[in-house]
Amino acid sequence: MQFRFAATLPALIWSSIATAAPETALQPTDRWALDYAATQCTAARSYSSAQGPVVFGLVPSLDGNNFRLLINIPQPGPIYAKQLAGTADFGTGAIKTSVLYFGAKGVNQSMYQFNLPAAQMDWARSAQTLSVEARSGGRYTFALSDMPALLDALRKCTTDLQQHWNLDGKTQRTAEVPSGDIRSIFTPKDYPREAAKSQPQGPSRYQLLIDEKGTVARCDVLVPSGIAMLDSTGCQVIQEKAKFRPALDTQGQPVRSVWTTPPITWGNAQNALNSGCTMVSSDSNSMINTCGQLGQNQGTLMQARDPTPAPPPPPPSPK
Repeated sequence: MQFRFAATLPALIWSSIATAAPETALQPTDRWALDYAATQCTAARSYSSAQGPVVFGLVPSLDGNNFRLLINIPQPGPIYAKQLAGTADFGTGAIKTSVLYFGAKGVNQSMYQFNLPAAQMDWARSAQTLSVEARSGGRYTFALSDMPALLDALRKCTTDLQQHWNLDGKTQRTAEVPSGDIRSIFTPKDYPREAAKSQPQGPSRYQLLIDEKGTVARCDVLVPSGIAMLDSTGCQVIQEKAKFRPALDTQGQPVRSVWTTPPITWGNAQNALNSGCTMVSSDSNSMINTCGQLGQNQGTLMQARDPTPAPPPPPPSPK
C-alpha cells in the first residue's frame, strides 16, 4: 500500500500542474482572492490555460516563516501521493524544493504542492513571473502582479491569526498550557511506503493550533525533516488522532493556544536507533521515534498508510 492524502486543503484551491511547458507565462483571469479563515490565510488566483482554468494558491505557515505554493488544473492525478524533486524560479535562478503530487479517486483534479521559505517567497515582490517545475511533471509559468500588496495582506492576516490563537501569550494570559501526548497515536499503518524509498533525514517538529475543546485545528511543519511526504503524513496523523487538554486562562476557562511537538524522527530501524532515542519495537524495517516528550523516549513501528480521501472541492468561480 501507499500513502493517500485526505483532501483538507482550502476550498479555493484544487487541480494539477501542466505536462507541457508553455511558451509564455499564463495570464490571470481575475484578481487575487484572499480568504481570512479561522485557522489559516489563503490567497488564490485563477489563470487561463489550454487545459482549462488553473488555480495558483499561497498559504503561509502560522509563524510566517514558510509558504505552501499550490498549483491546480482540471487533470486527474495519482490517488497515492508522490514526492518529486522540484524548483521554483522568480527569474533570478532556480530554487530547489521538494514537491508533493496527489489527486483523489474519481475526481478530474489533482495538486502539486511546493514549499518555500518566506525569505525566498519575498522575491516575488519584484518578480514578473514565477516558474515552477516538478521532475516528471513539467514546467508551469505564471505572470505575477500586485505581489507587494498581496504579501503584505497575507502578513497582516498571519499576524491577526497569531493574536487570535495567542501565539505570543500576550493576547490572553494563560494559567495552564495545553497538554497531551502524541506518542501513542501512531500505528503500524501510518508510514507512507513511497517515503521508504528516501534516505532518512533529520527530526521534524510541528506547531499545532489547539482549540477550546482540545482539538487540533491546524498543523504546520515547524522544522522539516527533509522528506516532504513524511512531514505531511505526520501533520495528517496528528490532526486526525491527537486529542489535548486545552489551555486554561486565569479564570480556569478553556482558551485557544499553540503547542509545539517534540522532535519526531522517521526512518529505518538502524537510523532511528542511532538517533539516541530508546525504541519500543519488534521486527520491522521502518519506525518513528518521538524524543523528549514528557522526559521519555519512545517509538512506534510504522508501515504503510492508506486513508480514504474525500473528493476535492471545485476551483473558485471568478468574482
